[in-house]
Amino acid sequence: MRNSLSGPRIICDDVNDMSTYELVHNQFFVKDKAAWHRDFERELSCMDLVREIAINQGIWHRDYDQEIEDDELFEETMHDSLSIGTDQPIGVLAMYYTAMYGLANMRHHCIELQKKLDAGSRVKKETNAEMICKDIDKLAEALFIADVQWNGACSAEIDESTGSFANCKYESERNGDGCVKCIKEWLQKEVCEHMEEDNEE
Repeated sequence: MRNSLSGPRIICDDVNDMSTYELVHNQFFVKDKAAWHRDFERELSCMDLVREIAINQGIWHRDYDQEIEDDELFEETMHDSLSIGTDQPIGVLAMYYTAMYGLANMRHHCIELQKKLDAGSRVKKETNAEMICKDIDKLAEALFIADVQWNGACSAEIDESTGSFANCKYESERNGDGCVKCIKEWLQKEVCEHMEEDNEE
């Protein structure tokens, strides 16, 4: 069993791809707006699981306990039996049922929260890229003045023998507007084009 808190996935759905540790955190889940239980062999509603336990442990009997067939009566019995506590088996079963229901709901809320966080991250990433492309002229000028990321933005080569620029696209405008144009082209390629590709996907 893998038991590292940072290693295994906490939320997963395919029981055939789960470790025992992962099944512990995913055995109770929401399906058809109800709490369900699963293991490596089967899955069934928590209501039917509790009924199965009650019958096998002699708490309920098929001949006269209507909770076995009546869902509404089942819920009422579970609710009322919580006040019994651990004095009787039905009280313990009611506590177990509410724990199942709570764990299934908690897992569902974790999934919904993760979806919102993932969506927020995508929006933030796209917004930052859009801001760069919107203010690309100001940013290119600022990068030139601050000499930030110059080696990555400049398309010219350095002539090692003379220490001067070679193959500069804007030789006549170098160290001025030409350098800013060069940086702007680099930003458009590295940021704006990638943003368009991401949006297409």
